[in-house]
Amino acid sequence: MSRSSRIHLAALALVFAVVFLVAAALLRPRAGAPVQVILLDPVETPVSLQAQISGAVAHPGIYPIRRGGRVSDLIAAAGGLLPDADLQQLNEARHVSDGDAVFIPALATPSAAAPLVRINHASRDELLTLPGMTVQQAGFIVASVRSKGPLSSADDLVQRRLVSQTQAAQIAPLVDWSR
Repeated sequence: MSRSSRIHLAALALVFAVVFLVAAALLRPRAGAPVQVILLDPVETPVSLQAQISGAVAHPGIYPIRRGGRVSDLIAAAGGLLPDADLQQLNEARHVSDGDAVFIPALATPSAAAPLVRINHASRDELLTLPGMTVQQAGFIVASVRSKGPLSSADDLVQRRLVSQTQAAQIAPLVDWSR
């Protein structure tokens, strides 16, 4: 190798060494420099709040609700009130919570032609003809009559926690309580 080639090679090595040292100095963290740590709040998973509405509404069912929602919001979600809704027994301003069941009573009285439901002998499907009765409530009534004996009044329905006081009062005239 010639002398000029060695000088060029040495100069090139010197240039690479200088570039390497400058890059290392620029990329090296400074001692005592503050480190910024960013803490992120955990993302809360939204919880779906739901309430059930039945009775004198266009579309009874289970609907999503907002925190602080009211019965009037639930009625709107269910398509509004039916014409026979009993507004005297209704508090549309009441707050609704997750898991609540709201029953909207009706003014309608039984017609003379409508037969009474024999509650102690009725099937689930027969109980479903009563206003505001859900499939679950009808099943619980049938099971309660089998396990605890016959019902003798609307108060029995409430005491056994099968229906609300309002619903019991509404269906009482439609029921035959005989054993």
